[in-house]
Amino acid sequence: MQPSEIDADTCEVCPAGTAKGAVGNKACVSCAPGHFAESGALECSPCAEGTYMATAGAALCERCPTTLSSAEGASKCSLCAVGYFDHAGLGTGCEVCPKWAECSSHNLTLFSVPLKRGYWRLSVRTADARACATDGSNVSSCLGGLLTTLGSNAGDDPDETVRRRQLMALEADGYCATHHDGTLCRGCQQTEHYYDDARATCMPCGSRREVAVSISVAILVCAAILLCCYAATSNTMVAKIVARVRSVARDALKRSGLPAKLKILVGFYQVVITLGPIYRASLPDFYKQLMSPFDLLTFRIIDVFNFPVECFAGHFRKRNVSTLGLQLV
Repeated sequence: MQPSEIDADTCEVCPAGTAKGAVGNKACVSCAPGHFAESGALECSPCAEGTYMATAGAALCERCPTTLSSAEGASKCSLCAVGYFDHAGLGTGCEVCPKWAECSSHNLTLFSVPLKRGYWRLSVRTADARACATDGSNVSSCLGGLLTTLGSNAGDDPDETVRRRQLMALEADGYCATHHDGTLCRGCQQTEHYYDDARATCMPCGSRREVAVSISVAILVCAAILLCCYAATSNTMVAKIVARVRSVARDALKRSGLPAKLKILVGFYQVVITLGPIYRASLPDFYKQLMSPFDLLTFRIIDVFNFPVECFAGHFRKRNVSTLGLQLV
């Protein structure tokens, strides 16, 4: 309260924007920026989160603009609001959070924004996050969440640059479930395991006995098919027809130069399909759609025996094995 200059026995209520919490004849004090006080307040209160006051002696705090927010007791709105994040990390502007980001709190930057479950990114320094495989019920080896940042820039030191790249790879593994690592968390840390796209997790390859049985059955089936073909062509009339068709087809292929072109296309196809499973590289969706017609070349006979080809030494892919015959054309 503020004493009157006319009558010391008469006290007046402190006006809005000022406060006085102690007994005495001292004057009411104006609230500092980031604080406010209603009329007759004993003390100034800090502005709540999401509000601010830039000047002193305020009766109320003002609400931050839509994209911005503030901490308690702020004199300006310098943080990004819920649903927004600071992409540049410089406090220069807030952008709407992308679909991969979990923006349920304010003051998020590119470095601190958590990933939603089912997404992966190489580092907290990139906004290029990729969707991971799921098993149909949103179960994924990519857990999302929040990672901590690494140290300062490497500068021009080549050894330090290599070390930081290695650390960045380890950093990205923090988005992965237990026993998973690598791009999109498709790598299996456990031996004798492979990544199953349908289940979106690492699965055991099975016992060596199961592997031997699967390979033996596959060899027997192939042998039976070859015997049937040989029996069919052993007939004199059938053999003549087959020989005639083969001769015509061979002449046509030589004139067109198709075998060489086909070998190039098949070789290119085999290189492309190894980028994902072997090198763990993720191709753009439009490119996957462009290459999808070539899936007709995939003959995964070994899938009939429920044996994952990824468990072979060297991680040969089933498509590589299946298109081997086309390279002999």
